[in-house]
Amino acid sequence: MPWGALDYAESAYYRALRSEPGHEPAMSNLVRLYRKLGEHASAGAYEQQLHRHRQRNPYYHYFEAERAFASGRMDVALAAVDRAIRMHDDEHQFHLLRAQILAADGRIQAAAASFDRARDHAAIPVPVQDSPPHGTLKGENFRP
Repeated sequence: MPWGALDYAESAYYRALRSEPGHEPAMSNLVRLYRKLGEHASAGAYEQQLHRHRQRNPYYHYFEAERAFASGRMDVALAAVDRAIRMHDDEHQFHLLRAQILAADGRIQAAAASFDRARDHAAIPVPVQDSPPHGTLKGENFRP
């Protein structure tokens, strides 16, 4: 990439940060740009700023929980979704993911409680069924 294009990219990322401080894509792109240019101190500074911003973002923790859950790391997934819930308790998707993690880990009563919280926070009422849909929870007595 020509130097002029790199200067233009850097300028665009700074404009994005001025209009929206904490803009994660701009910070992430600055980290990559500065690493490519060998400006490791600048890259490190933006990497730290990006890390601090992500740690305050409940949706970042939610997506971390999803990734950990998909790879079967239940303890990591549960810890991440619990951090998201502590930051933003009324997001029903957080509680729903927590219920899924707990159910997959065999903790059915705790999963049911998390599902109830998800249902309570959902914008659209979720009907309660007498039995779970076919194939869910492999016959466990679980009330979604």
